[in-house]
Amino acid sequence: MKCLHCNKYMKGQKRLYCNIKCRQASKEYLAERVPEKRLCKHCGKEFIKPKNLHKIFCSHTCNVKAQSKKLFVKKKKNKPFLKYRRDVLRKWIINNREHNREYMREYMRKRKEKLRLQKTI
Repeated sequence: MKCLHCNKYMKGQKRLYCNIKCRQASKEYLAERVPEKRLCKHCGKEFIKPKNLHKIFCSHTCNVKAQSKKLFVKKKKNKPFLKYRRDVLRKWIINNREHNREYMREYMRKRKEKLRLQKTI
């Protein structure tokens, strides 16, 4: 392997730099680089990319939205996944039937009480 900073050949070592001086000099070089401007792949807004990161989205929110949109399209086209999801949901409902009944009873009781209060006002 070769050192990433000075290109000196290193025998059988799995390191990026040959010594500490090269590593520190390389970090200083990375810090001196001019940050570049990029366009967000989701919203198209221009942003400044941090020095040593490979960002393609302007924010975490855009990243999440782009990933969820990609997953939604994949899942929508994937019929086995939809069948699997439906089967898992049915099993969960069957296994938690009593809990669901109690929850619905409580929900309906609160709803009726709320309607009674509205009628008296």
